[in-house]
Amino acid sequence: MTLAPPPWTPSAEPVREVDVLVAGGGASGLSLTAHLVDAARRAGMRQPSVLVVDDARHPLDERLWASWSRGHGLLDAAVSRSWDTVTVHTGDGVRTLPLGPYRYRAVRGRDLRRAVTDVVGDPDHRDPELSRPNHSDREHRAGPGSVRWLRDTVLGARVGRGYVDVTLREGPQVRARWVFDSTMTPPPGPVPAEMAFLGWEVETDRPHGQDIPVFMDFRTPSLPGTLAFVYLLPLGDHRLLAEYTALRGTADPRAWTAPSRPDPHTGHHEQALREYLDDVVRAGDYRVRRTEHGVLPLGTTPRRTVRSAVIPIGTPAGMIKASTGYAYRRIQKDSALLASAFVRGRGPFATAGENSGGGGRGTPERSPSGRWHASGDALRTRLGGRRHPQLDRVLLEVIRREPAALQRVFHGLLRPEHIGDVLAFLDEETGLRQERRLLGAVPGGPFLAALPAALRRR
Repeated sequence: MTLAPPPWTPSAEPVREVDVLVAGGGASGLSLTAHLVDAARRAGMRQPSVLVVDDARHPLDERLWASWSRGHGLLDAAVSRSWDTVTVHTGDGVRTLPLGPYRYRAVRGRDLRRAVTDVVGDPDHRDPELSRPNHSDREHRAGPGSVRWLRDTVLGARVGRGYVDVTLREGPQVRARWVFDSTMTPPPGPVPAEMAFLGWEVETDRPHGQDIPVFMDFRTPSLPGTLAFVYLLPLGDHRLLAEYTALRGTADPRAWTAPSRPDPHTGHHEQALREYLDDVVRAGDYRVRRTEHGVLPLGTTPRRTVRSAVIPIGTPAGMIKASTGYAYRRIQKDSALLASAFVRGRGPFATAGENSGGGGRGTPERSPSGRWHASGDALRTRLGGRRHPQLDRVLLEVIRREPAALQRVFHGLLRPEHIGDVLAFLDEETGLRQERRLLGAVPGGPFLAALPAALRRR
């Protein structure tokens, strides 16, 4: 990554002290950086000095995210395509679902990087490429002294009284007031289910004819003990993302570890994708331009707490929605909340002597005990209340016990009259009345059977 020193640092001198160090330059790190700069700007405050450190092992330009949202957001310029309708096929034919106030949006990594660059105000329009290997060639000016980009690896952090000393693999030690970390190991928690996926971004010789996303299509074979569906995202007349997704339970929810080898069923997933593209899409001749695959743990991350100035973001903070695997929209909402709290000196940035309703402007002072205090309930993820994680646990237990039953659940939920409530529920923005409507649309047996085990796993 390249490094942009603040105006008060000579270009040959390495950065040694910043307000904020962001570990990880993926979606969560870049999004939070943009929101921090924007929140300070709108508050009329001195912009915090931010150093983003990333090792470039996962090139951002190759990433693609999709999500639904309503209204406008800070990084809307990163959206390459959007739709007001999706389709599903749950067994009784294709259903077209108008999304009402929502839009389904696709974001590419390179577009997110450019949108963040625009927000942080790079006068030379250089962006965080994560590409320069030589430490001596990492520095350039990138705006009015607020954001620097560094290609390096964070090895560790030592928390002091009001500061964090961060050790890098190649560069000098950096002292920061706050560290936001998306690279740490997520906190332990039960993982009752997992989502295995294989995605192909294909280029077709002739137009593929897919105009709107296919949210779920169950016309694909499922292995025993799994529920599989195909997801389609049109990226152009000759470009298409096709993803085979399999939901399945885990053998031991408390002993899940990330797979150290490719999924043993990859061959089946590849064959299923070929058959779907040939027999359902009828794509004709095509070439696979990009492949993505993995196994995502589906579990409710323990509530985020802060006992020092190192704060988890992204996956370690539970931004992957347990019941869907979606993360991008949650990352944007969480970044906005954290940035707002930071510039106000409130919430997670309040000292033990402040209350949740007060809080001054700017970076808060250290508490007398040397520990930072989450005032009130501000340090929860704040993307919904306590009820939604509990409902997620029940759904995950259904996947663990009887994944095939979920097709009947989706059949009842994915209808034009319910889709608005479904998306609001998945965003953890529903009330009890909406949730009662949704529960009335699905078979209750699988959920009642799963409820005792889900409650025991809290």
